Amino acid sequence: INSIVSPRIKKGQSLYHIAKNNKGALNVSEATLRRLVMAGETDAGIIDLPQAVKRRKRKVKTVPKLRNVRKIGHLYSDFKKYISENDVPIVQMDCVEGKKEDSKVLLTLYFTQLHMQLVFKLKEHTSKCVKELFDNLEKKLGKELFSICFPLILTDNGHEFSDIDGLENSLFGGKRTRIFFCEPNRSDQKGQCENNHKLIRTILPKGASFKSLTTSDVLLVTNHINSYVRKSLFGKSPYEIAINTLPGEFFTKLKLKMISESDVNLTPKLLKH
Repeated sequence: INSIVSPRIKKGQSLYHIAKNNKGALNVSEATLRRLVMAGETDAGIIDLPQAVKRRKRKVKTVPKLRNVRKIGHLYSDFKKYISENDVPIVQMDCVEGKKEDSKVLLTLYFTQLHMQLVFKLKEHTSKCVKELFDNLEKKLGKELFSICFPLILTDNGHEFSDIDGLENSLFGGKRTRIFFCEPNRSDQKGQCENNHKLIRTILPKGASFKSLTTSDVLLVTNHINSYVRKSLFGKSPYEIAINTLPGEFFTKLKLKMISESDVNLTPKLLKH
């Protein structure tokens, strides 16, 4: 279809004209041809159609932006290839913001297979603070345990995740994890992590200030969220599943503990001191 239609469009022929005069060869309607052109399936584009509004063609940059150069090998296509070749658990990473004037934000790490989401406090919404958090986690867990629990992390293109080397490289030499990025404006590619933020928002509603949040507060939020039973886990909580999957020292070193089902509180009252 492309070999017949595109050269004729570029000659100024209308889709009606092309469809009418090539019925046998094309065997499709004018409307179908238009859909193909609109969808970018042909060499000739919308701009080439007769009576289309002529606009100056955008210049195509031959050299990608620096931030994209840095992400070569860490793109979503690289992520898909990597998980097809390696059987590793996937952790999704994101940030939750409070009031605009707050410097503090929350960083979340979501274990897709376990439905468990860890929440940590960042002093500032910066790549430096994210790296410091990773360094502190590795110090607590050790390089081997960190790598076992966080072998691969998928995140978005936020500026706070821009220090790829700083996040991937271990304090003790070598790599501690692999960082991959979703496609731009495709937050659905890490939708499980973002969807689980709804539980955080039941305790810390949008617009709530994170200014007075302590490390103990954030740990409390983490423990209550992960002790909440899910229909998707057949009536189990994320912690119940995770305890049978991850090493016990992971929970001990991060002070993660199960909250009894009757005490689970997913309201702002949880943090009322």
